[in-house]
Amino acid sequence: MGRLEAMGVLNWSPEGHDDDLFMLQLAADAEAWLVSNDTYSNHSSVRASLRNRLIPYMWAGFGKDKTAFTPKADKWAAFEQDRARRSN
Repeated sequence: MGRLEAMGVLNWSPEGHDDDLFMLQLAADAEAWLVSNDTYSNHSSVRASLRNRLIPYMWAGFGKDKTAFTPKADKWAAFEQDRARRSN
């Protein structure tokens, strides 16, 4: 994590504050997609539009080799469509 922080791609939320709220606000402001298995049900203020940009996932594989990132197919397809729309 230190390397990511040094690259400027990792930011820390202030100690003692709810980190979810910072991430959710950033995602809402940027119209970004969230890759998370958290449903944020403890944050009633999360808009439906942001909940619709939530991509649940699992790590899949055989035996102990669970290295395949597997996002939920319908949400991933919606993300790909949104990405294509934005690039035009």
